[in-house]
Amino acid sequence: MGNKFFTSPLTVGVVVEPRYLEQRQPAGLCAELRRRGHEAVVIDPDAVCRVGSGDWLSGVDVIVPRGRSLTLLGLVELAERRGLPVVNGRSAIASVHNKLDMAVALVAAGIPTPPTFAASLERLAHAVPAG
Repeated sequence: MGNKFFTSPLTVGVVVEPRYLEQRQPAGLCAELRRRGHEAVVIDPDAVCRVGSGDWLSGVDVIVPRGRSLTLLGLVELAERRGLPVVNGRSAIASVHNKLDMAVALVAAGIPTPPTFAASLERLAHAVPAG
């Protein structure tokens, strides 16, 4: 099947934490990219050693991160600072680290949310109604 959006194949760097390698994704993503004529390069964030080195970005047209480790976030930020397109950038991934920050942002934007509580686990266990 041809690609109707791009005139030439892309090299997609899939930055993936090793714990995700056995899951359906990113394997499915890589397979579909290849089926559509693109190259999918799996990049292990733990294998990139030198901070600030962009060698791992050589030849990559776009980055797709899969994971949320601090190492992965740092690499995604480096790619963004170098102007490389990133699907689900650093700020989007970082937002899942703090559920309270996300709840505050949703409430501030007027988006309906379920009741959300903030306190220590011990206090929450005694203060928040069950169910």
